[in-house]
Amino acid sequence: MKAPILFRFIVAIAFVSTAVFSISAQTAKERAELLQKRLEIEAKAAARGGRSLKSLLPKESFVSIEGGFSIKLPSEIGGEHTISQPGGLNIGKLFAWVFDEAGIVVGYTQFGDPKVLLETDQQAHDYLAGVRNGLLRARDAKLLTDKRIIVAGHRGYEFSFSLPDGGRGIARAFLVGKRGYTLLARLAEGPEAEKLALKAFDSFQLLPNPS
Repeated sequence: MKAPILFRFIVAIAFVSTAVFSISAQTAKERAELLQKRLEIEAKAAARGGRSLKSLLPKESFVSIEGGFSIKLPSEIGGEHTISQPGGLNIGKLFAWVFDEAGIVVGYTQFGDPKVLLETDQQAHDYLAGVRNGLLRARDAKLLTDKRIIVAGHRGYEFSFSLPDGGRGIARAFLVGKRGYTLLARLAEGPEAEKLALKAFDSFQLLPNPS
């Protein structure tokens, strides 16, 4: 998996995360700062590419205390992006890894706005459907499969999609109270890519009492 391909994928996710979770549109200054951050992510991802996911699973573990989760991926990440609202309030993060078999992004977002209601099944469904649809629109992707899932007792979605360049991806999105988690993978060609990405997804665990 070439790092620039994953980076374009990360950029799309960053755009969607900002659009879905921000209260108002970004200013020109904030967009410029976001672009600079993405360039830094690209450089870091390119420098850390060329690793085999098959050889690393499940030997290493990445832990985000702030995000309240762990996953069986290297502790050294390929890139990081902070999700912010206008005014500089940080509400979440994205973490990215580049492997030969897949590019993987794991992110979380905390909802502090009392107007964001995610208590009922319908409200949770609407949020998760918005994440799915936003990601598909951002990459002009076509939905292949879609199903509701339960992750550690919490409501979620798992879906797969095809991209205009012929690539494929898979994703999971779920809610824990007023925190949303998203796991995405841009798959390389080959029969093991999806299996390994899903194995990484399955290793995702919530830390006790995530904030």
